[in-house]
Amino acid sequence: MAGLVVVGVDGSANGREALRFALAEAALRDARLGIVHSWSIPPLTATGIGMIPAFGLLREELAAAAAETLEGELERVARGATRVELERHVVQGDAAGALVERAAGADLLVVGSRGHGAVASTVLGSVSRACLHHAPCPVAVVNVAHHAEHARIVVGVDDSPGARHALAWAFAEARLRGADVHAVCAYDEPFALGAAGLSSPEVVVELRDALAEEANAVVERMRDSAPQDVVVTGEAVHGPAGQVLVAAAADAGLLVVGSRGRGGFKSLLLGSVSQHCAARSGGVAVVVRAA
Repeated sequence: MAGLVVVGVDGSANGREALRFALAEAALRDARLGIVHSWSIPPLTATGIGMIPAFGLLREELAAAAAETLEGELERVARGATRVELERHVVQGDAAGALVERAAGADLLVVGSRGHGAVASTVLGSVSRACLHHAPCPVAVVNVAHHAEHARIVVGVDDSPGARHALAWAFAEARLRGADVHAVCAYDEPFALGAAGLSSPEVVVELRDALAEEANAVVERMRDSAPQDVVVTGEAVHGPAGQVLVAAAADAGLLVVGSRGRGGFKSLLLGSVSQHCAARSGGVAVVVRAA
């Protein structure tokens, strides 16, 4: 049975880029593409349902407008020519809930970093944030300025189960794209080092050297685990993990991270590093949840 890629569209520029990326991913995987556009009754209208004789007509008009938006976005992006099997879903209700539901059993869920409802000052919209927390499959967050033409995948590694799942996903994606993989392990001194009375230059240098050695060992193990048909490079970089990974992926096609690293609490669905990468990446960030 063919695989499935799911994407959310809403008429925004980010949603359009998400659709463009999802079409390419579905073609690479020879998968179906489920396109989801949700609509809802305006709150003030919904509270007066019993007082509006034409409420049924309003629902029909909103649903028709949503379907028209979906078709318009598809025509604008694909221009009527695509070999991907398309499944159109015009759904009444919460956008994030509709996307998460449709993503059950999917290979990938694709969302824009921000939609129509996002405040301009925010870096990650409520829908994409909810999908990152609740989707049962890997989630690709697409920024308008994504670099899909670059055949290079950057993946964050730290020897945690989440990072190993992210690396496996990156290897599989590299095969599909004919791309190289660049594994990056970030290391940094503990924030409370000075408060613990361990702030002497000698101690800091010794600790940093030990962390660098450990990070380099992680990179080597990840490189050794690569399939023979995937070219893998790697590096250990000093600095906050989120910032390091976003910088490393500045000219890459994809930035891939696990949903939680070794510093994550088990009760959290999404780690601070993966949130930072999804929000700040200038291209496409894929968050892979551990099974």
